[in-house]
Amino acid sequence: MLLEKKEELARLATLEMGTALVHAAAGGVRFLLTQMAKNAGATVIATTSTPKKAELAHEAGADEIILYTQTKFDEEVMRITKGKGVDVVYDGVGQATFEQSLKCLRPRGLLALYGAASGPVPLFDLATRSNGFAVHYPSDQL
Repeated sequence: MLLEKKEELARLATLEMGTALVHAAAGGVRFLLTQMAKNAGATVIATTSTPKKAELAHEAGADEIILYTQTKFDEEVMRITKGKGVDVVYDGVGQATFEQSLKCLRPRGLLALYGAASGPVPLFDLATRSNGFAVHYPSDQL
């Protein structure tokens, strides 16, 4: 199962993209995702909790770092992207970042949920969302 998830993340990270948001970018898989998205040509916005972790995310290739403990990351993402939002959000955090992550997406953007470090994402109604985003669940979660 872990291998399948890594392959799925690798496939997602190589999508043609403009801007990617990677949550908790200094952690293991997220560090790798930052590198892969950057290698695929993305502008990478990373969230971290501390300046030390911000340094690690920057070393992985993140173009912009947001300390989510000091600011509302959705507002900062929209400032960085000049109101356009990101093409893809890689979210292994889950419950704590989900709602703000949706606000960061451009219309028809992709939210890739691949973990729930802070708890599972609550049920939600796609019909109530106005920005036309897409949500991707790893194949073993369907």
